[in-house]
Amino acid sequence: MLVGVYAISGVLIVTLATLLFARGLLPALTSEGSTTYTISDPFVLGLGRAAFLGLGVPVWIALVLCGIGGVVLQRTRFGETVFATGGAESSALLMGLPVARTRA
Repeated sequence: MLVGVYAISGVLIVTLATLLFARGLLPALTSEGSTTYTISDPFVLGLGRAAFLGLGVPVWIALVLCGIGGVVLQRTRFGETVFATGGAESSALLMGLPVARTRA
């Protein structure tokens, strides 16, 4: 158990070090981020700043999209095929599922 913790912590440290390296390299490659893009469309600005029941509208949009994705994966034939293909592609082929179409 202790060996597993040390192995995982080593991987985590390497991942964080790589992130810090990339974040340090990015300003050098992009002229210190001198280009700034602004959103001037009033509809998009209003949508981003609006709130409903104490939560921002973008949060509600994300929750609705996650809910729709969950329903599609749980309640449709396509969702069952996605789960079967992701679990074991060879087993899904043996069951006669359209693996090539699902993976595309």
